[in-house]
Amino acid sequence: MDRPNTRPQPTDQPRSSLRDREHRSSWASFLPRDPSSHFREQAFNTASPDNTPLSPELIDAAHASEGQRLLNEFSKTTVYLLYSTSTRDSVRSHLYHLAQQSEPLYNVFIAIHLYTSNPESPPPQFEEYYDRSLRMFRDQLARYDGTLDEGLMSAGIFICTLNLFQANPWSVHLKHMLQVYGFDVSGGELSRFADLKLQFPVEVMAIMDLPTFVRGRHTTTLGIWSRFREAQRALLGGKALGVEVVSGIPRSLLDIFATIEDESAEAAFLSWPGEVGEVPHCHLWEAYRLAGVLVGRRLRRKQRGGKLRDPPSPTVDVLLARLIAALDALCDTRLRPEYSHLLALNATLYPCTAARQEIAAMRRRPDWVDQLRRILRLCEPYGKTANAKTVDKMLEDALDSGDDSFDIDDEARRRGVEISLL
Repeated sequence: MDRPNTRPQPTDQPRSSLRDREHRSSWASFLPRDPSSHFREQAFNTASPDNTPLSPELIDAAHASEGQRLLNEFSKTTVYLLYSTSTRDSVRSHLYHLAQQSEPLYNVFIAIHLYTSNPESPPPQFEEYYDRSLRMFRDQLARYDGTLDEGLMSAGIFICTLNLFQANPWSVHLKHMLQVYGFDVSGGELSRFADLKLQFPVEVMAIMDLPTFVRGRHTTTLGIWSRFREAQRALLGGKALGVEVVSGIPRSLLDIFATIEDESAEAAFLSWPGEVGEVPHCHLWEAYRLAGVLVGRRLRRKQRGGKLRDPPSPTVDVLLARLIAALDALCDTRLRPEYSHLLALNATLYPCTAARQEIAAMRRRPDWVDQLRRILRLCEPYGKTANAKTVDKMLEDALDSGDDSFDIDDEARRRGVEISLL
């Protein structure tokens, strides 16, 4: 199979942050950069030892070889940051195969690899691969003719992923992609959600749209998960069971998160029977279940002007004690070789954040704060990304202020960021 042309397109323009570029209003504002006229002179040393200029074919081959090397590195390491089940799953091989067929996906994977190699100061090639993937994705999306392309859909998802690593507003791009493809709730045929060949990208888009998984978002939740599950029930003979690979969470528990703003959600979380899984994932699911109760209460308290109807049971302290115990046990599994292939630790940010939002309890129990900091320090693989740092800064500031009414959505919007807890 032919490998995509991965040649980057450097420019004379000074480097700007992704956040500066992403903040320029709408999806349509992402304009391609003009290729630099001196690319061939500065992108490589384009002369041979005897000062004979290298041919364009040799330069193209050098770029393709470098791109393939970076993609192979991504497939050996970085890909395991992008989902939360197991290194033994087929996700890695499936994404690698898709990348060989889709130039936007190929380039965004390399951009993700370059960014995560040094989030605080990505190498210069990072922006070139990112810009190239975004340009190609935008151009191909504009030519959408009704045929769904898994590679292009996946490229859009991972462009969003790269932006969420940087705490950039990105949900507007997800919304635009969903609308172009006809997956928004107000339109689109139900059968689109039931195409098994597209289950991975459709399910991931639905996960990214779930309420409370992204905070401070600039768009409302579109209800894609519920629509997706409705299609499975109506057209495929029943809702899919098992664990969703990106979140590492059972679909039956995600069904409850989709309704977290409803009155019935707390009872559903508390009565969720669980599922059979590996020990680390069972600890993770318990932490998420309890986090769902805490987050749901805060949402309803805000809706009612700061009060809940009845004294809640279990109390916040009981829920926190159990949640932190589950996270602590999960973190300790990293030392056991029999679990080394499991990726449950990728998914700790949501429950940790839910716990740390309980400011009054955290101030009463500074030992809990220390435990949560330790868990994130030892077990959070994204700690150096702008997203993780932004979350931590907001929560530390809230703790210092002592404001138990702290609202993470309001604070994220005030700072002009969207943060992902995926």
